[in-house]
Amino acid sequence: MPSYIQLPRRPSVCAELSYEELLDAYHDQNLLIQIGQELVRQRDIDLLLRNILEISQHITGADAGSIFLVDENNGNSCLKFKYSINQSLKTKNYEEFTMARTTASIAGYVSLTGKTLNISDVYKIPQDVPYSFNNSFDAQTGYRTKSMLAVPMLDHTGTIVGVIQLINSKEKDHESCMDAEHIILKSLDDFESCVVPFKKRYEALMEAIASQAAVALENAQMIKRIQDQFEQFVLAAIEAVEQRDPATSGHSYRVAMTAVKLARLLNSEDEISGKPPHFSEAQIKELEYSALLHDFGKVYIDPAIFLKERKLYPEDFEKLQLRLKYLRRSLELDFALRESHLQKDAVQRLNEERDRTIKEIMEISKLIERINMPTVTEIDPEDAISRILSAPLPPVQG
Repeated sequence: MPSYIQLPRRPSVCAELSYEELLDAYHDQNLLIQIGQELVRQRDIDLLLRNILEISQHITGADAGSIFLVDENNGNSCLKFKYSINQSLKTKNYEEFTMARTTASIAGYVSLTGKTLNISDVYKIPQDVPYSFNNSFDAQTGYRTKSMLAVPMLDHTGTIVGVIQLINSKEKDHESCMDAEHIILKSLDDFESCVVPFKKRYEALMEAIASQAAVALENAQMIKRIQDQFEQFVLAAIEAVEQRDPATSGHSYRVAMTAVKLARLLNSEDEISGKPPHFSEAQIKELEYSALLHDFGKVYIDPAIFLKERKLYPEDFEKLQLRLKYLRRSLELDFALRESHLQKDAVQRLNEERDRTIKEIMEISKLIERINMPTVTEIDPEDAISRILSAPLPPVQG
């Protein structure tokens, strides 16, 4: 990425910032641009929340962090604990829970006032402030929360949609040249020696990141709502199809499941052979939707076609059988007339001819009735699957 920021030379040291701090600020500005680009591209909400936390911890050296989202449920505003990462405890994404949105908690205070809180030691919060620290997590795990930076997430309208809460800023170990993110806090001595207050410059930087994250989160949520609405339309369309043709209920889901499994099987074969996947996740989703809606044209077909139990309508089948009955009756009359004019020795031959002809007509009638029945494959399903699996597959084109 081209740089348009002129780095200060080492002799030109700012009165307030050291050269190393200016260099950190330079890298933070470049990183802020990259963060904005990365957050805009992410559409998965869970991955987006994880990226927001990982980026925030990387910039500030925080050992742990959490994201709280504002939840407006039936007019009752609360905070939902959505995502958390703790490097020292090697744990990600604790169980979600909901808490009251009040100024009594640190996250609640930030979400209601929109003010950033930079606390050097949460166990030494002054008594004259409305918020306090809940040490239940420390008591349960043996972890020691010390410094904390809580930043509001403001969207493009200035509405607070959540809070990023960072815990225990760690400084780079210059003796071992170990980066902050690789420092693991194990003992109380580690918490005392390695944890420092969050730098003042992190406040403005995190406020900028939090605002970008809020807009990215709002976009991802909007896309998720659109996807949910489309999936509801797909489900409604499938329901309409199955109501038209109850005999094939579940067919659309089975076709979709088979299509997706085949696509993933092809991807697995590509992975084994070291090739890039044949289908992307977006293409697999398109394939699933296409398979689910492949029978959607049935909603425009006359319901009578689906409701008939056999291939012909009852009245059409009856007409066909009446023709055979008429033919049989006509032949019987014809044979009776011919019999009255024959000699006795010829009557037996006539009766044999009549029986043979009537038998043929009856066989035709039974054949028509059998053909009119629904087609049922007589082959064993297990045998059919074995044949399919053993058949050589043609090479995939493209």
